Amino acid sequence: MPTVSLASMASVVDLVLNHPSQYAVRLEGAKHAIYAFGGVFLLQIFLDWVFEAREVKWLRRLETVLERAGAVKQLSVVLSDHAAGSGQRGR
Repeated sequence: MPTVSLASMASVVDLVLNHPSQYAVRLEGAKHAIYAFGGVFLLQIFLDWVFEAREVKWLRRLETVLERAGAVKQLSVVLSDHAAGSGQRGR
């Protein structure tokens, strides 16, 4: 499993410009973490959209329930965090 690096921006730029093959190997090793971050980000945006109030309701019952759930602050963050698996840390 790849480890997360806390490299400085200067060292990353140096790696990119002067050692591109080494940078490619490190980036390839981190691709799953990058994909997961992007997926969770998109999920949060989608959930925020699902839970927002709308003037026109096409599926009134469903949209009313989702709108009420959206009143819970940061619900999209909690749900996407759980979907990403970090909701299972305590087990």
